[in-house]
Amino acid sequence: MATALGVLNLLLFFYIRELNFLLYVTSLVSVVWAVCSAAGGFGSAFEYFWPTSPIFEQTSWVAATITAVCFTVLFIFRFLELGPRMPRLAVFIKSSIAFACLCFGILVTIAASQLPHSVALAQKVLLVGSVDLSLLYVGLSYGILKLAWSGNRSARFVCIAWIPIILGVIAMTLATTFGTNADRSILMWASAFELVVMSLALADRFNQEKNAKTRAQAALVEGLRRSERDLEEKVVQRTEQLQREQIRIKELLHNILPSELADELSRTGVARPAKHDSATILFTDFSGFTQVASAMPADRMVAELNEIFGAFDDICDELRVEKIKTIGDAYMAAAGLPKPCSDHAQRCVRTGLRMLDYLAERNRKAAFKWSLRVGVHSGPVVTGVVGKRKYAFDVWGDTVNIASRMEGAGEAGRVNVSAYTYDLIRTEFECEYRGKVDAKGKGQIDMYFVTGERIVAA
Repeated sequence: MATALGVLNLLLFFYIRELNFLLYVTSLVSVVWAVCSAAGGFGSAFEYFWPTSPIFEQTSWVAATITAVCFTVLFIFRFLELGPRMPRLAVFIKSSIAFACLCFGILVTIAASQLPHSVALAQKVLLVGSVDLSLLYVGLSYGILKLAWSGNRSARFVCIAWIPIILGVIAMTLATTFGTNADRSILMWASAFELVVMSLALADRFNQEKNAKTRAQAALVEGLRRSERDLEEKVVQRTEQLQREQIRIKELLHNILPSELADELSRTGVARPAKHDSATILFTDFSGFTQVASAMPADRMVAELNEIFGAFDDICDELRVEKIKTIGDAYMAAAGLPKPCSDHAQRCVRTGLRMLDYLAERNRKAAFKWSLRVGVHSGPVVTGVVGKRKYAFDVWGDTVNIASRMEGAGEAGRVNVSAYTYDLIRTEFECEYRGKVDAKGKGQIDMYFVTGERIVAA
């Protein structure tokens, strides 16, 4: 049985490379040697090895005993991991083993030397060594019981393995005390039981470690899957966030630029300038703004302009006129760009009339009264997006300057248009000719006041 267990665990050591299996094999061999050497060399081993050698008989049991003690204790010590778990007890056990080895080494030397008068010295050394071993096993038993009480499976295996040996020692001690011959086969069977149980303990430890590795791998896989799911959720959330940001940026871009140019800028990163052969520019300006603003708190003035210009934005959106920009109290819009259309002049004139109607309605209820001049002119223009950090859509050309002169030469509450614009809208709007009016820097220009839309008969 010992040979079978030894071969099995030795093969496991070479396969797993776990030192506990090798220590178990050495413990097994030493225990078998010690049991066979019991009673001073009268075990079965000496039927084949020097049965008539007294020196061998006297030294063999000592060497076998100390070998069994050392390897068995070292195996249990490492198997239960007493070093990191009980540092003080570990120091005591190591010191006791070293002292026991010293004592039994002295005994072997005395027995081998066959010196006269050495029996008394050997007895004293044996007594000291026996006391040391007793203390060693008391300390080791304390550590084993403490671990077993705390739920350590390996320590419980050791406790079970030692029960027959403890009972056998007690039986032999009682038999010796009462003067009867003790059956030494009890020690052999108890040792055999210990070897089997400890082999099972190693197998159980191997199974526990295997299960722990399996659980760790499963936990690692689950953790990776959880991390993957979390990462996917974060990617989805981040993608949704980026999409929302892109939508918000696109909306902001559309608020700054015409939709066609905003889309082009989003696609290509640039917006190319364009020339428009026929477009209409609308300018508005508040009459007497400086005097009104000087009598009005700054925050109230900003709130008033924000409300009015907000309404103008709604009117432009409704009539499909493109807001260009505001400069102080001036408001600039255009039609026929960036996307050309045939009714650009009609759109701007209609927008100007709607702006005047809105302001007149507002003045009836508001505390501050505003007067608005509107000027409109049509002609060729160039458009483009300027700026590196803050984009701005703008319009250039003489048409813009003349539209500004139309506003400056107009009257509060009226839409003033040039002759060129009049020629484009005369079939749809009633107009009043003003004659040639001096425009700053442009000389005399034919101008018209728009009085309203023509009523088309059914």
